[in-house]
Amino acid sequence: MYDRPELDDTIAQFWDLIRKNLYQKGISSPINLSQDAEDINTWLDPNLVLSQTCGMPYRNILHGKVQLVGTPIYDLPDCPPGHYFSVIVVRKDDPRSTLKEYSQAVLAYNMEISTFEPISMVFSDAAAAKVRGLIEEEENENLKLRVFVTGGGCSGFEYGFTFDEDVEEDDTQIENSGVALLIDALSYQYLAGSVIDYKEDLQGSRFTVENPNASSTCGCGNSFSL
Repeated sequence: MYDRPELDDTIAQFWDLIRKNLYQKGISSPINLSQDAEDINTWLDPNLVLSQTCGMPYRNILHGKVQLVGTPIYDLPDCPPGHYFSVIVVRKDDPRSTLKEYSQAVLAYNMEISTFEPISMVFSDAAAAKVRGLIEEEENENLKLRVFVTGGGCSGFEYGFTFDEDVEEDDTQIENSGVALLIDALSYQYLAGSVIDYKEDLQGSRFTVENPNASSTCGCGNSFSL
């Protein structure tokens, strides 16, 4: 991650130092880095020696699947160890100097994904009805159905369902017939356009996900790949 052309030499030197230390401890590692892997499944590859990831994927998908061995300390002002912050960049000749002066300015992002329009999801009538029934059984009107994605399963990613009373700051909330479905921000990017349903058939009674982003899905329907 964070692989930019102007950092090639620095990253190569950094990796060479790490590789030499691994070798001294009897750990085999490649001479050169693999720099073309973007799929998050890379972090779950059994042949992986060492990699770097952002905190959000680590907490939401990789936690419990990989071993955390270190956190960079950037030694920046007002940035404690293990944290980082973003910087707003403007033209050098721009006369404005405060955020208030930029309140009507045009903001540009450096990644296309930062400007995408979220694709809606569907919370089916059958799923909403099942949630309503469970709410009445528990006598708790605060209960909400939460769907999420984690790393694992037979295809690389796995769907999960749970009931939650709390709505987090980054949650998307979808309502149907007075009950709510919650999706955290990281899971949403894998679930955009999906239909959350409830089915009763020969496989039993369960909540299901019909995911247009999945390239393949295992027979049980709980695991998928992109």
